[in-house]
Amino acid sequence: MCCFQWWDAFGLPTENYAIKMKKKPQEITKQNTDMFRSQMKNWLILLIGAVKLILLIRNIINGLSGILSNCLKKDWPTKRDAD
Repeated sequence: MCCFQWWDAFGLPTENYAIKMKKKPQEITKQNTDMFRSQMKNWLILLIGAVKLILLIRNIINGLSGILSNCLKKDWPTKRDAD
């Protein structure tokens, strides 16, 4: 058994807060879950943006390495060729 099975983030603490603020626990719970949901959406947007940036950088690096390797394959004049 997990020791956290009775822990509830929106349970007793929410009820105590609702009593303190003189509101219904259902309203406070809805506000909390809506806030949590919006925060998760924001984190997901940031995560997707970070992944896209990493992929863009990787593609740029791969593109540059491809250009450089193609340049090295060609017979570019070297200092020895000039002698």
